[in-house]
Amino acid sequence: MDIPAMVCRALMISALSLISFSTYSAQQGNIGKTSSGSFSIRLVIQPNLQTSIATQSFQQAGGFTSTVAKFNQLEPLCIKGTGINQYSVATEGSGSNGSYSLSNGSRSYDYEVDLWSSNQNASSLASGQNSDLINTIPRNTDCDTSDTGFMVKIPSAAAQQPLEGTLRFTISAE
Repeated sequence: MDIPAMVCRALMISALSLISFSTYSAQQGNIGKTSSGSFSIRLVIQPNLQTSIATQSFQQAGGFTSTVAKFNQLEPLCIKGTGINQYSVATEGSGSNGSYSLSNGSRSYDYEVDLWSSNQNASSLASGQNSDLINTIPRNTDCDTSDTGFMVKIPSAAAQQPLEGTLRFTISAE
């Protein structure tokens, strides 16, 4: 059998198969000089959360950043990102069972933690508990430090001496 005959037979079989089988086309829109129709696109932006707290002093093992916070003063808490609308904050202290406690080596002092959200309302945080949901600030690329912050509240007499302890923040995008 020669090649032109084979090509001819293949074309005939293809044409017969198109005639004998159902064909499918778009079910919407109009065909003409200009066509119309509609479709949808779904864009998913993966959450990307960035934070910074107070004045960063050095990086510790395990990826935690050590900071030096002032007592009884509002400290900036910068939370920004893409793909998130709200977040919550949970804290845990270095005292027993995560309580808020600082020490000067010979004595321990309990303290409280307040959180200021972007709407400038303060709320007390309890160790291990999530805060109420906080709305992110749109396009907060400069991380305005006056909008969100926290305060470590301790009696004035205790705040006049060097104290050490850990206050761990966990920021959860919602």
